[in-house]
Amino acid sequence: MITINLQNNNIGRVFCSLELLNKLRKEFRLRADGYFYSPKFRSRQWDGYVHYIRESGIFDLGMFPMVYAKLGEWGEEINIVDQRTTINVKPKLPKELGNFKLRDYQMEGVKMIINNKVGGVPFPRGLIHQATNAGKNLLAASIYAAYKKPNTLFIVNRTHIYEQAMEELGELYPEDIGHIGPKSGSTKYRGVKWGNFMVCMIQSIAHLDTPQISQFQAVIVDECHYASTFKWLLNRLPNAYIKIGMSGTINKHKDKNKNQKIISYFGDILHKITNAELIDKGHSTPVRVTILNGNTTVNVKGDFKKEETLGLIFNKERNKKAIKRITYQVGKGRLPILVICKYHNHTEHIYEKIKINFPELNTDYIHVGVKDRLEILQKFKEGKIDILVSSLLIKEGKNLPLIRYLCYLAGGDSMITLLQVLGRLLRKHSSKSIVYFDDFYDIGSYLKRHSNHRIKEFKKEKLKVIEKYSK
Repeated sequence: MITINLQNNNIGRVFCSLELLNKLRKEFRLRADGYFYSPKFRSRQWDGYVHYIRESGIFDLGMFPMVYAKLGEWGEEINIVDQRTTINVKPKLPKELGNFKLRDYQMEGVKMIINNKVGGVPFPRGLIHQATNAGKNLLAASIYAAYKKPNTLFIVNRTHIYEQAMEELGELYPEDIGHIGPKSGSTKYRGVKWGNFMVCMIQSIAHLDTPQISQFQAVIVDECHYASTFKWLLNRLPNAYIKIGMSGTINKHKDKNKNQKIISYFGDILHKITNAELIDKGHSTPVRVTILNGNTTVNVKGDFKKEETLGLIFNKERNKKAIKRITYQVGKGRLPILVICKYHNHTEHIYEKIKINFPELNTDYIHVGVKDRLEILQKFKEGKIDILVSSLLIKEGKNLPLIRYLCYLAGGDSMITLLQVLGRLLRKHSSKSIVYFDDFYDIGSYLKRHSNHRIKEFKKEKLKVIEKYSK
């Protein structure tokens, strides 16, 4: 019989014959990105694989469902020894929190967490795939309520998301809420204030010692697709019986190992709600995506940066088409407008063209080099700016419900970035019943491939796509 041992500190271990262990290790391995160029691989010191089960049989606990399922598929008899520190309460699904009634998919997500079992053993951990507007803060609050208020750490990675979480969760649990935030800066939630439900900026928790970290029984991570950057923290939570990752872009990394590592930290995807489903349910604004011709004249081979500069950033043909399209949307009264570029110079270049073409409108731009960008962003959110040109810093978590048209000039091949940008447009507001998103199909050995990938992603999301381009 095979034994799987479940331990604290995100550790699982399988005890079996060496032959079976080697078979498992081959099953749960992936080629490392760029392995062929590694000196260790070329000198045969490394096989070029990332192994998710070590030679000792130890694996990250999020792999447990996959390991158990594979051994069962092979017909092996399995004994599970659970040595984790558990929470001695029977979880109960909350149907409402204060004045907030949970939506059907939110209740389904919480239900999947509290009822999740592997081999008959409770396993309240996994991934929740939630698109923009799904209500991640409310889901986190629901998990907290379902388990009768365990010591909980809610991790976020951006100041504006941190402040929003503090305000929304503080309204639900004013007696319980605490925070771990930056010592200085613009946020009003600075430093550490202890509570039973701690909202934490990932950048601010590094200075805390292990005894302070070890008290948490539950950890919930927003935007968990970044989790590989703070594995050091996820493995310093010995008593975190509940471990949940939330994101609208799970499994969207081009590097398969990044996707697999996220699963290894948390577990399987337990529940998913997409942009199209939220639109159908009336929780997000319907969007019309139009793909237009971008550049048609670039002839650069083997040099991505040069192709991007000539074909995307400073391409006169492409930029002229973008201004023409923005002019059309202004004529239709679809203000405010958000224009998204990739780099600082791209942002400023497009802004100068917009300022010249629309002198009668309130226009501005932001990127990380603009000191008063938070004030500008707030004005845009309040509808005091008609056209805002921004770099990709605006892609995450910003609540900008008034936007009616988004002109996407950043191109690129990151589906995570694309979906995050799309999320800025889909917020519900009484001033709009439909929103518009324009992207551009570009020519070039790299740019054309990237354009095709973005179109494929829009269709994969089951969004309405109007194709007005020639290949």
